[in-house]
Amino acid sequence: MERALDRKRQERKRDWKTPTLWMALGVAAMLLAAPAPAQLVLPVPGGDPQRIDFAGDPVLAFAAPGSDGDFRVRIAAAVLAWPGSGEAEAGQAAAAAARRQAQAALLPVLSASLSGSRSLDRGFAGNAAIVEGLIPRGRTDAQIGVDQLLFDFGASSGRIAGASARLRAAR
Repeated sequence: MERALDRKRQERKRDWKTPTLWMALGVAAMLLAAPAPAQLVLPVPGGDPQRIDFAGDPVLAFAAPGSDGDFRVRIAAAVLAWPGSGEAEAGQAAAAAARRQAQAALLPVLSASLSGSRSLDRGFAGNAAIVEGLIPRGRTDAQIGVDQLLFDFGASSGRIAGASARLRAAR
């Protein structure tokens, strides 16, 4: 019994060592594979930001009217083809639909139903009950109902406010 407990303790010690070792190896691999940070060439800080010369800025040169238009077209096409753009649009549509669904809780709900039944035979032998003969052979029932939320202690307005906030966040 004592040997079995010692064996279980040793297995537990080994169990935590293996994941820790793999985690340490993963962190080391990520640190070794990380690229060296690029050197940024920033203007010398000064007390007058209005005197900075933007004419030599390579990033702003792409926005200049005389810059390569093909490059800008390719960038615009890449932005449109990026899956994140479609995901963002779908997120906006889902948030808008959720808000409309929350707002629909304030609208009345109309319901209608129509049901019919027919008795196949009422002429039972030896039936002395007169009531059986008075019941009609067929019946059709129509029902119309309206349900309207009157008061829910602010739950619907809270859901609408939350859905509106999610829609603003998605935009």
